[in-house]
Order: sequence, then structure tokens, then C-alpha cells
Amino acid sequence: MPALVVLLLLVAWLGTRDSVSALVGRLFPPGGIGLAPTLSIALGGPAVLFFLVLAHELGHVAGARLGGLGLVRMVVGPFEYRARVGVRIHSRFSEMTGLTVALPVGGAFPGGILPYIAGGPIASLVLGIIGAAVAILMPVAGDYAYAARALLGLLGGGSLVMGIVTLVPVSVAGLPSDGLRLLQLRPGAPSAHAHLSLLAVAAQDLAGVSPSRWDETALTAALELPAGSPAHLMARIFEYRYRRGKGLPQPAGRALGAALRSARGADHRVRAALAAETAAFCLEHPSLGPSEPWQAVANSYGV
Repeated sequence: MPALVVLLLLVAWLGTRDSVSALVGRLFPPGGIGLAPTLSIALGGPAVLFFLVLAHELGHVAGARLGGLGLVRMVVGPFEYRARVGVRIHSRFSEMTGLTVALPVGGAFPGGILPYIAGGPIASLVLGIIGAAVAILMPVAGDYAYAARALLGLLGGGSLVMGIVTLVPVSVAGLPSDGLRLLQLRPGAPSAHAHLSLLAVAAQDLAGVSPSRWDETALTAALELPAGSPAHLMARIFEYRYRRGKGLPQPAGRALGAALRSARGADHRVRAALAAETAAFCLEHPSLGPSEPWQAVANSYGV
């Protein structure tokens, strides 16, 4: 979830605004607070950030339950939960900002996909309102009470900002926000079924399902996404991984070439990763001939 990254950048920017600094200053007495309460805020701040991310992801879990989906994976900070495995330490930094993966108990994604996506922002907004209200209304007497109010203010304000940020329909580093997914999957939206199918395949991937066992029907539907869009590129990459997982080198090569052509204009890191994958694929299957995939690489870089 890219929302936490955006949240931290927003907090850093707000900290430079005089009006915000003055507002924060009103949380404390004119003479300040002692060293020990100040240290409790410094140590409690990371715990509050962890808790607000946890609350957001648990909102997705609750929404998944309402929509008839089963939780298969959740990542919050350095901790990861997997169904039938339990909790373990997680080391992939890119996912530490929060991730929830749920799959249908049986069959394709039902209409309950919308509660699954909306559950996270709703949980953040509710927690934010409660936390902010308690921080404003709680009586304070003593330095530790001021420290507790500051932490509650961080929890409430941070949760409110996270709820709002995740509802903004944007894509950050190729990852769509909850708001963008809700917009794409709303009833009657263009390509809603294709976006839903892509989400189903992506969920299988994040759940650790082998590419050879992905739902081919969902993958085929996802390829109907508008050509040139980031979602279509992702579908093409999934198609390549699926064909390769099935042990079909020729269809896999064609899918890789299509992914490379679709990557023209994409982020240079994506194109570089696809070029490296093409090199490995051509070395693994020299009999197929490298001309077509390598021409696609050249085209993707505008050569």
C-alpha cells in the first residue's frame, strides 16, 4: 500500500507550515513537558503508525469477510500472516507499508469485492474520527496526560489522512490506490469486468499460487483492458508468466514480446526488468530465435 509513503511525505510537508506547527504547539503546556514524557512520545510514535496501518488492513479483512472472501495473506510492517502458516517475520521492504490479499472461498470474485476494497479506508476514517475526538475532549493533567493526548492526536490525525489519501484515485509506482480500484470496479464502469479479472489474477500471485495454476479465464478477460494502460501491461506480464509456468515456450515468447511492446513509455525500471527477463528467456530457449523479442526490446526503448 503506497498510502503510508504519501502520508509520511504529507506529514513532513505539514511540519514546515507555521499554522500547523502552532496547532501542534497547543497540544502541550506553555512550559513544555519533561524528558520522560517526551521520550514516551518518541517511542510511542512508531507504535501508533504501526497500529493505524494495522487498523486499515483489518478494515480490508472485515470487508473481505462481508464480501464472501477468505483472507490468505496480510502484511503490516515486518510481520506477515499467511493462511495455514501463521505469523512470521517479513523482510520484503516494498510490502511493509501494508498489504491484504483475500480470495473467494469458491469460484470467481463475487460482487462483494467492493466492501473488501472500501473496508480499509472506512476503518481508517472511523478510527481517525474517534481518535481525534478523544484527543480533543480528554482532560489533561500532568505531562504524561499531554503525551497521551499527543499520541491520540497522531493516531486520529494520521488515520484520517490515511483514509482520505487512500480514497484519492491515483496510481503510485504502478500500484492503484483503493479509491482508483473502487472507481474502476464500480457497477457500470468501462472495463470493470476486465479490471476485476486482473485483480483476481494479481491476488492469486500475491497469495503465492503457482503461475501454472492461475485462472486462465480471468487472465484472458484481463487482456481485454485498454492497450497501452499500466493495467494492460500487467496483464501481459501475467500472461507471459502463466504460459512459461505451463511449459509453453513459444506462447510464452509471444506473450513476452507483447509485454515489451506494451511497455513502451512505461517507467524505465519496468522496461529494464523486462529486457533482463527477455535476455534470460532467449538464453534459455535459443532455438526460438531472439530476433522478435529483442526487436520488441528496441521498440520499447524507442530505438
